[in-house]
Amino acid sequence: WSSDVCSSDLYTWLLKSAVPDLQAILFEPFLPNVDFIRATALHASLNGIEVIVAAVSDHIGHGTLKTSPLAGATSSLEVNEETFEEMHWGSGSGWQETLLTSIDETRSHHQPVDFIKIDVEGHEAAVLRGAARTIATDQPVLFIECCHPGKQCLIPLQQQGYCLVDADRLTMNPHPDSTNFFAFPQRLSKSVELILSNAVSLRKTRDSGHGNGNSR
Repeated sequence: WSSDVCSSDLYTWLLKSAVPDLQAILFEPFLPNVDFIRATALHASLNGIEVIVAAVSDHIGHGTLKTSPLAGATSSLEVNEETFEEMHWGSGSGWQETLLTSIDETRSHHQPVDFIKIDVEGHEAAVLRGAARTIATDQPVLFIECCHPGKQCLIPLQQQGYCLVDADRLTMNPHPDSTNFFAFPQRLSKSVELILSNAVSLRKTRDSGHGNGNSR
């Protein structure tokens, strides 16, 4: 199954479009987004989707969510940090009490997980700590948005043999300015290297064609 931590985006819908039988668990604490997700799944007749109304962290309990009511896409448990909307649009923020859960807690009631996407506006380290057992046993592929300098939250994954791929630039040498990363377990490293090598070759072929005045 696939886990989408903070799910108010297109990725789960794209996965379900490509793999209709995929079982997806979506974690969403912001209540207006919960209604949106459920309405979208109903309108598109998508089955195999479970919505857990909770924020994901490294423990179970209760917490305070700093919400972004304008777009609803950048709420965070990091209440002392500016949300994307505050930083770039100057909009105000709200507050909502929420349940807290962890990936490991959810995994204890489900089959092994294949893919985890994490987009939690600065709370990545806590989410990964709360997924440590799942990552160790299931070895899922991860997609993580991380804006922290030095990407410290990704180091434990590398220590477990995961290979990181800069998803913004499609390279195995993450750029300091990149914020999106794939983490692949060791068993997939050769396949990942081959895919990236082919991507580089295609890019060079495309750029060469443009340089010669060809249109593609």
